[in-house]
Amino acid sequence: MSLDPGENPSLDGMLEALAEEARRDSSGSFTLDPRKAIEKFAAFQLSGSFWGLKVVQAAVAGGASSMELAFRGDQTIWKLKGPGWNCGEVERALWHPETKAEAGLHHLRIALWSAGFGQQKPFTLEAPGWDRRLRWDGRHFHRDSATHCATVELRVSGVDASPLKKVLRLAKSCPIPFSVAGVSLNRGRPRAHVLFSGYPRADLFCQLFCAPEGGLRLFHWVKDGVVVGTYCLEDDRSNLYCDWYFTDSKVTTDLSGLSLISPLEPEVISTTNQMLAESTSRLHELLLEREGDPEPPRRNNISFWESTIVVGAITMLATDPAFGGVILLAGVLGTRLNPPKVSPGIRRHQELIDYVATLKEEPWQLSDSVLLIGFE
Repeated sequence: MSLDPGENPSLDGMLEALAEEARRDSSGSFTLDPRKAIEKFAAFQLSGSFWGLKVVQAAVAGGASSMELAFRGDQTIWKLKGPGWNCGEVERALWHPETKAEAGLHHLRIALWSAGFGQQKPFTLEAPGWDRRLRWDGRHFHRDSATHCATVELRVSGVDASPLKKVLRLAKSCPIPFSVAGVSLNRGRPRAHVLFSGYPRADLFCQLFCAPEGGLRLFHWVKDGVVVGTYCLEDDRSNLYCDWYFTDSKVTTDLSGLSLISPLEPEVISTTNQMLAESTSRLHELLLEREGDPEPPRRNNISFWESTIVVGAITMLATDPAFGGVILLAGVLGTRLNPPKVSPGIRRHQELIDYVATLKEEPWQLSDSVLLIGFE
C-alpha cells in the first residue's frame, strides 16, 4: 500500500485554483468565499478510503477512550467515546478553513472535507449534549434535531467496506480500543502466531511473531494512532520476527494531503538505535516477569533411567559391585540415548526469550527504501 504523490495535484496548482475563485474587495485585497475555499481544499484532500484514517487520528488526538466502527449496507457508523467537541467548534472548523483547530478537530475536518465535500458522501455528526445534529446530504448542509446519543456518532454513507477495512490496517497500533465490525483491529500478521503483543514503553507498541516461513522485521512511524511511514530493519534470518510502532513528537507527517510528499527527517531516524535498545531490554524484562525462567519438562522414561542409576550406585556400594556397575552403566546409557525433551510451547517461549536477548545486543539499521509514507 502506498500513497503516490503523482496522483495528487501540487500545492501550487491548488493555490492557482483558489486565486481564480478569489475576488478583490474594497481594500484592494483578494478575498475568497469560504464555501469555494472548502471545495478547493476538499479537491486536494486524500482520495479513496484514506479519510477513514483521519477519523482514527481525530479520535486519538481528541482524547477518545475507545472507538467502534460498524457497517450497515453502504453506511459506516463510527462511535467515539470521550471527545468533548462542542457543536459550534465543529461547525467553525468545517466552514471556516482559516480557523486554527486543535489536533483532533483538525483531523476530523480533513476526514469530512475529503469524504463529504470532496467525494460527495452524505454524513451526519452528533455528540452528547449537542442541541442539534449536523447533516450533509452530498450537496447541502442541514441542522437537524438532536437525538441525544451516548457517544460522538459519525455516519458516512456511500462507502465500500472492503477498501476501507484494507486502509484501516494502518491503524492496527491505535493506542485506544478500536473494533471494526465487532473485531479488534489490533491483530498480528496473517498466517503467523503472535508470541507477544503490547507496549514495552508508552510510545512504542510491538508485536513478536513466529512462523515457519519467517518474515521481515518492520519499523513503523506512527502519528496519532496511524502508520505514516514503514521501513525494513536488517534481516535476522529467523522464524521469529517483529513489528515495531513508534510515536515521536518530531514526526509531523499526518496524511493531511496539503503538501508534497517528503522523507522523514534523518535526525529522527537516527534516534531509533538507542530507542530500540532500551525497548528490547524492557521487553526482555516484561517477558521474564510474565513467564518466568522456564524449566523444561522431562519425559517419563527419563525418571526411570535416573532411578536405575541410583539403584546401580547403591548396589555397587552395598552388595555386588560388578552387578551394580552393570545397572549403573545401563542407567547412564539410557539417559544418554533418551535426552530430556521440551514441549513445543515451552521451546517457543525459550526461543522468544533468547531472541529478544539477542535484539538487545545487535545494531539496528533502517533500510534506505520507505515502504509507505504519508503527507505532511
